[in-house]
Amino acid sequence: MKSVVTAVTMVGSAAAMTAFPSCLNHNGILRGKGGNDHEFALFTDVSMYGLSGCFLDNCQNSDKWISVSYASCADACSKTPECRHWTYGLEDGSQKCWLRVSDEGKEDLSGYVNGGVDCYPADYPNCIKGDTLYGGGPDNAFAFFGDVTSVGKYEGCANDDCHNTDKFASPSPVDCSTTCANVDGCNFWTYGYEQEISKCFMRSSENGVTSFGGFTSGSVDCAPLSAWEAISNKVTSPQVGKAVEPGNTECWGGGFDWSVCCHASHGPLGNAHCWDGDSFTYQGCCIAPEKQEL
Repeated sequence: MKSVVTAVTMVGSAAAMTAFPSCLNHNGILRGKGGNDHEFALFTDVSMYGLSGCFLDNCQNSDKWISVSYASCADACSKTPECRHWTYGLEDGSQKCWLRVSDEGKEDLSGYVNGGVDCYPADYPNCIKGDTLYGGGPDNAFAFFGDVTSVGKYEGCANDDCHNTDKFASPSPVDCSTTCANVDGCNFWTYGYEQEISKCFMRSSENGVTSFGGFTSGSVDCAPLSAWEAISNKVTSPQVGKAVEPGNTECWGGGFDWSVCCHASHGPLGNAHCWDGDSFTYQGCCIAPEKQEL
């Protein structure tokens, strides 16, 4: 069940909370291990969210799974009893979501994001405001001008310049909201027709809001969960950790050491004979400890 605290921005309200995705904490992970093993991890049935990448391959009792975006991870935490925090990033080449009962295991680490249980996207499409137009305001004070060519938009732009525009041709509210989510600086969106062409309008503020039939609008977090997949891929693709000797010393023994398993002469993934795909992996043994298991 969703938290009673909404993630939708309420401009001008003293009770407003920071909207998704501004509530994200970047470059930090929430580890599950504390003084007691996995004391910050929430082990529960996560099979409704994912069926792979779970702890010991048991998604019915796991604190993690392979997830397509940090928005999906945040949404899962908001629906899971006892989840108080979540963290998202790469493990063994896959993007994963971890559920946490506490943020006490927080550490700085590039490419990971985390948030509290109240940091999740709005409930799409229920968050869409019908017959609502977010206007640009006097002198376009509330309009957001950005480069939309990076997200594949090349038509219907202001002054035919899609490198600096507050609008573009768009086929649907799904496309409009997804684009807003992937363009830095877009805080609100409006979808409707201009000169018989369906368009999306990007806004920095909702201060220009008016009731207008035929238009629909929403905040940046009012987008389908799929909208966040591309940006999640960018966030969780930091520079790859370097295999520096001695790596993780807990891996070595029985004739296996860094030189035998991780030296560059064995190729980019080390010596395949060293890895069992579970407890012993190239990333877990060869990469510096700060890049390892949460």
